[in-house]
Amino acid sequence: MAHRGEALLNVSFFGVRGSTPCPCDENRRYGGNTSCVLLDAPGHDPIVLDLGTGLRQLGQVLPTDGSFRGSALVTHMHWDHVQGLPFFTPVDRPGARLDVIGPRQDGVDLAAAFEEFMRPPYFPVRASDLRGEIVFHDLAEADVAVGNAKVRVRPVPHVGETNGYRIDTRSEKTVPMPSWLCTVISPPSSFASRLLTARPRPIPARSVSESFVGARQKGSNTRPTFSPAIPMPVSETLK
Repeated sequence: MAHRGEALLNVSFFGVRGSTPCPCDENRRYGGNTSCVLLDAPGHDPIVLDLGTGLRQLGQVLPTDGSFRGSALVTHMHWDHVQGLPFFTPVDRPGARLDVIGPRQDGVDLAAAFEEFMRPPYFPVRASDLRGEIVFHDLAEADVAVGNAKVRVRPVPHVGETNGYRIDTRSEKTVPMPSWLCTVISPPSSFASRLLTARPRPIPARSVSESFVGARQKGSNTRPTFSPAIPMPVSETLK
């Protein structure tokens, strides 16, 4: 049993933008890379939320000797959520493995969707050219084990097939972590109750929710922004 003040989950933001990477003076504080968040908990392989351009920077702090093992939970296949994969050095090493979980796209399986956008003439390297093992898993609504974590996968409203995720890194308590972008694009609706079966007590300072600088409101194109590549330990016991 974890005690108050003991870190249960570290959350590091390596990409916080939507649509397109655009580093400039206006977003220097929060970074210009697109969606990529690292979840790191004691006793667990790393879990990555989305594979945007922040994935390249994330790869600089993970093993590049072929020992990397991890999973990626992809919310959807828009460019800003997947275009970092060919620049992820840890998986371009023999012996490395990355499991990629995400929704099928218009009847096309996840592996085929990645091969479609990562290929000549659009890009010189295919996903299958990376020297590590990348295993794609099509999931839209399921409760599955990802390493030692329990993950609830549910569809959430967005343009195209999109997943939300809840990750439980301990058997006795749950840390809800759905798609950090997609769960704030609309007012609360029925999909939220399907993703979260119990409402946790609000997490105090240093929580993921406290990291919002702005949240997307109905009818607005403003996306949430976070401090990039800053570990944020979620240390409060949830009930």
